[in-house]
Amino acid sequence: MKKMISSGLTLMMLLSAVVTPICAAETTDVVYTQGNNYTISIPKTVNLKQGEEVSAQIQATQMNVSPTEKVQVSVNSGLTNGQVTLTHDNGTDQTTSKVSLTSNGTAINDNSIVASFESQDLTAKEGGTLYFAGLANNLKAGTWKGQMTFDIKVVNK
Repeated sequence: MKKMISSGLTLMMLLSAVVTPICAAETTDVVYTQGNNYTISIPKTVNLKQGEEVSAQIQATQMNVSPTEKVQVSVNSGLTNGQVTLTHDNGTDQTTSKVSLTSNGTAINDNSIVASFESQDLTAKEGGTLYFAGLANNLKAGTWKGQMTFDIKVVNK
């Protein structure tokens, strides 16, 4: 009889294990990633003047970057000791104009950050305006040209 009771108990335990439903929770992550999207406008030409400071705006016309990042604009090349060199169209004569971030300010150099933008704000958080010192008053007639290049990149704050 003892054997029969233990066999019966074993059978009931097996049946209850088979009948008991198994529950498992599954999760689904729902994700969307918006990439950084921005448009920076740097003037193609800055017309300098003799004896008069001229400014040029670096602007964002579209800005949507991660809250942990910012868009930086820096001078890549074209400055020597904080000055842009302009060469006369005769190919030999040169003059310079000091470039700064403030009116009559300290000259900047290559790799200087001249503007930075964050989040969705179209207003520069730093910089945004370049100031070019007035040229000498005794320049020869003709066209004087120089060039600056810029680097635009997204960096961590």
